[in-house]
Amino acid sequence: MTGRRWMILIALVAGQAWLTSTVFNPGPHNGGDNAGYVALAHALATGQGYVETWDPALPAHTKYPPVFPLLLAILVKFGVTTWTGLKSVAFVGTLATTAATFLWASRRLGLALGTGIAVLTGFSWSILWHGGFVLSDVPFLAFTLLALWAVDESMSRRGEDGAEGAGAGRYLILAGVAAFLAYFTRSAGLPLVAAILGSLLLRRRVRSAAVLGGMVGVPALLWLIRGMTAGSDEGRYASEFLLVNPYDPGLGRAGPADFVARVVGNVQGYLGTHIPKAFTGAAEMPVVIVVSIVLAFAILGWVVSIRRERGPAELFAPMYVALILLWPTVWSGDRFALPLIPLLLVFAAEGIRWVGERLADRVGSGLATMIVPVGSALVGVTLLGPMVTGWRSEVRTVNTCRSVVAEVGPWGCSGSATLAFATMAEWTGEVFPEGTPMLTRKPRIFHVLSGLTSRTYPFDDDPAVLFEEAERIGARHVILDGIGTTGRRYVGGALTRRPERFCQVVSIGRAGTSSQTMLLGFLPDGAPEIEQNEEGRILLSACPDDMQGEDVPFDPTLDGAIPLLVRSRAGR
Repeated sequence: MTGRRWMILIALVAGQAWLTSTVFNPGPHNGGDNAGYVALAHALATGQGYVETWDPALPAHTKYPPVFPLLLAILVKFGVTTWTGLKSVAFVGTLATTAATFLWASRRLGLALGTGIAVLTGFSWSILWHGGFVLSDVPFLAFTLLALWAVDESMSRRGEDGAEGAGAGRYLILAGVAAFLAYFTRSAGLPLVAAILGSLLLRRRVRSAAVLGGMVGVPALLWLIRGMTAGSDEGRYASEFLLVNPYDPGLGRAGPADFVARVVGNVQGYLGTHIPKAFTGAAEMPVVIVVSIVLAFAILGWVVSIRRERGPAELFAPMYVALILLWPTVWSGDRFALPLIPLLLVFAAEGIRWVGERLADRVGSGLATMIVPVGSALVGVTLLGPMVTGWRSEVRTVNTCRSVVAEVGPWGCSGSATLAFATMAEWTGEVFPEGTPMLTRKPRIFHVLSGLTSRTYPFDDDPAVLFEEAERIGARHVILDGIGTTGRRYVGGALTRRPERFCQVVSIGRAGTSSQTMLLGFLPDGAPEIEQNEEGRILLSACPDDMQGEDVPFDPTLDGAIPLLVRSRAGR
């Protein structure tokens, strides 16, 4: 690269570091993926293998590819035990995303447009937000963009006779490594691998396709075989993908009509909410209109580009869009729109450039040459306005959250229900011996906070199914929390219908509110009927002494340390 390009690249990365730091959330993500990655990293770092240590059965993990947990495991090996420390992987991912976007976009569109697109990509709300959590989305995007740039560089260095030019082979190897990392960071990288191989074959680069296919295809096949022979069907993307609703398995498997409904629902969701939110953090009508204009130019640019060269980006875009449109709508969100942000911006610039070229024949080349930079600048500035607004709003939110976290602990900004659940999880880790299994709504979060094993209670309205699952894994306790309505439906429903099968260990939070979280024990069948008070409330008896746990002082974590990692380093 030239000195000027290096200076711009360094400035963009430095600016991104500052920008991401301004919205860096001090608390953990309240979803299970966040904790699942930590647990997998801990298992790798402690030599247990790639296993689900949160599950009493300790099965091999086959759902998440291992690259992101491996990156976290390296940090754990070096003594990192805090949420903030592990978030550094995603933080660095935002810097790599900006750099890769600049390299790829400037190679296609020139220095000015490439710089602008890198700035808009780095400013997007979803990238900034995901850069502050232990999630794989931003690193996946960085690897994807690096692969697209490296393939384009490799192709551009071949002569007209098809002979390898200087560095073409090295860039192809880099593309293979990046594609490998993308696919083994998230399974959604499969369209990227297919797109790169397809673009190479369309250019009759059979040998190059064979090399790259070997680099990615052989490990991918081994990973597929492992998934088919290890673990269980429960929790695999393939099995969950075929359900009408992965969070309500009782609805059964999806049929053709259900997939059509998915596509319709996802089209509405991504156009009206998820993509606008990915750019700006909001989905108000003015933002939707601006994003729709960008999308219209992007579709035009993609049509023009695929007719001209059929490169990896041109093939990847429709493959990835098809994937997320077929995804269950309950999984859809701005995180899955992340890879579309730089793609939409690049193809939109391509569309504007095509309009300028068409107008050159009518208004003269001198005036037409101004259309591309002026048009791109107008669209970019119009989009940047709500993006800056979203960034400023997030800065205020994070600043408030930092004060709460400093006072209450890392889960202080996650809502009262999640805070109560986290408090309960830490408490159980203090009073129950290692290896005690329990049923919970969020077994991975429970595990990293308690060190105990856990499994999600069955999503079945029949109380007998709950009792059978508890007996099957040897669980004598279940946590009834207020996170959403799931706990109240399945555990609360069983409690209402079969109260004589339950006793109470402890309750946290105000009774009757979402913050109330109860640690309940299972009693054997045949216990006497439970009394009710004058208001009709069930009066649960205290659990027997052997179900109460040890009487030890509870010292909740307030410094952001992850109990599972801290206890591991302390030899507990």
